[in-house]
Amino acid sequence: MKKIFLANFIAFIIGIYFIVRAFFWYINKNGNLEQNKFFASIYLGIGIIAILIQIIVNYIKRKK
Repeated sequence: MKKIFLANFIAFIIGIYFIVRAFFWYINKNGNLEQNKFFASIYLGIGIIAILIQIIVNYIKRKK
């Protein structure tokens, strides 16, 4: 049970990290604004996908 909790915790932290990084990348005033929006959307997408994969895998494991 502890391995599952640790894996879920790490996946959740990675997802939150990418979402927070997207926020700070978006509000960055240096550089090209369009490039900042592009990378912010990429990081936000990665963060959301990481959390969704975690939820889907947990649902599949509980269903078995």
